[in-house]
Amino acid sequence: MTDTVCRNKCRTELCYLADETDCRRFIMCEEVAPGNQYTATVMQCAYGTFWAGLQVERTISCDSPKNVNCSINYCQGRNEGEKFDLQDSNCKIYWECSSGVLTPSCCGELRKFDPKAKACVADLTCYDQCPIKKDVCLPNGPATEPLDDANCRTYWNCGDKNPLPVCCESGMGYDPETAECKANGCTDICPPQYEKDICKKGVQKYDIQDNHCRTYMQCNAELGDERWCCPSGRKFDSGTEGCVPLEEADKCNDYCPPGYKEFCPLEPVPTNSSKYITVDGKIKTVMDCAPGSLFDIKTCTCAERVDVPDNSCNMELDIVFDDGKMVRSGAQKKTQIIQYGQLENGTEPVNNRLPFVLNGKANFEVPFAQQQYDNVFISVYFKPANNANEGRQVLVSNCMNLDLGAPTLDLSLLNGNVQLQVVTIDGAGQSDVIQLPFQVNVWQEARVLYTNGTLQLGVQTNTGSGKGLAGMPLTGGVTVAGKGLEFCGCGQIGNEEITENGFVGLLAELKFSKCVKQLWVDEFVETFGSA
Repeated sequence: MTDTVCRNKCRTELCYLADETDCRRFIMCEEVAPGNQYTATVMQCAYGTFWAGLQVERTISCDSPKNVNCSINYCQGRNEGEKFDLQDSNCKIYWECSSGVLTPSCCGELRKFDPKAKACVADLTCYDQCPIKKDVCLPNGPATEPLDDANCRTYWNCGDKNPLPVCCESGMGYDPETAECKANGCTDICPPQYEKDICKKGVQKYDIQDNHCRTYMQCNAELGDERWCCPSGRKFDSGTEGCVPLEEADKCNDYCPPGYKEFCPLEPVPTNSSKYITVDGKIKTVMDCAPGSLFDIKTCTCAERVDVPDNSCNMELDIVFDDGKMVRSGAQKKTQIIQYGQLENGTEPVNNRLPFVLNGKANFEVPFAQQQYDNVFISVYFKPANNANEGRQVLVSNCMNLDLGAPTLDLSLLNGNVQLQVVTIDGAGQSDVIQLPFQVNVWQEARVLYTNGTLQLGVQTNTGSGKGLAGMPLTGGVTVAGKGLEFCGCGQIGNEEITENGFVGLLAELKFSKCVKQLWVDEFVETFGSA
């Protein structure tokens, strides 16, 4: 069916079409033989987005449902505000209909969406990451943003990119579509703490009237009021301007939204995690945790030590290449990986396996990696051939953007160096590049770490004869266009002669993740140091 659609509508060797049965997907058509013969691959947009086609900025990608003219009415027959799932693979995500518009959302930490209850419920086994970046007053964002509090007068004022909850004038209501206050019949009362100059009336902290128990604003005359969260299990009390324990009757979300600072009245003891520090005025007292427990600054409490894996982030691609097969154990191990070109049989064992032998005419495409990357971890264990210094050879790249100017994420061999090139939203299209020398005909690892405002590249040989580290400050998400991620080259259609900048050499292991676990950060620092 889909290949017939390609033949009827495509006029080029590679084209992209909408999937008429599901706006969350699109069809990649690739010509495999002369005479209008195509293969069709159904691709999934990142969660929360619909296929948008070719945008005015010449970017082929998926976009927010509100910016896409979808022919399917997912809200038909559903009530206003009804929550439901669309058989997505993430346990946190759900969809909601608001004025006939489909809107994506996520449950909070240690909660999952229950389709029968049509609500988020407590679940200690749901560790999936929310794929939606929800924050207000982002760089280069709009001057105002809606405030999720069910009050038609309130909104976020993003002046100087410092969020401040404010109200429209009496008789006016905030219109999210136009981002303006309008006379729309709104009769809600403005919370008194949202009045101008509230901090000049002796108030140090004031409540945010949203759906979160823990959120509040802290007055700061120099930098502007700051968004904070109480520790988990506590709520903000306006009377005491402090954090107090949650009660059973409280019906609100025990979750700290992105972009908020989290308050903890306790301090860790740097040299001993089984102790903590209480602060009373200027007096600090060292206290012992209960036997068998350790102090955790994130939860602001002593917690029992449990030797279980950290499931807050899972490696998405974790592949060992052995005798022409991919042995996969990552979180995306069931995701289709498309191979272009042929491999050669391996004859040189490494770690009791026969690695892939690549001749520059084969590459692999990973369709799932289409969304924005706020963090990146990459590890490639490879052995470049003697001609690796001749031209560019791709290890891991967002090759789709080569057609649009340049990749936004690219790890390649070029002129004797392992070169890492990244373009972030905050960089306004500016390409940031770091590089380190590599050795031909030697097994080595190239490792990439982008987290906490720093981009780092480490390269080391397995013999210990060479090790390098380079880094730079970098902020903002890495935007990836519709085709996804590729490794060992950039292929356009199912023909080995079409593979561009193909890697020549041996490939033993590849790891990739769009989230970063603290363990991987610690291992990186232990191996390479910190740039």
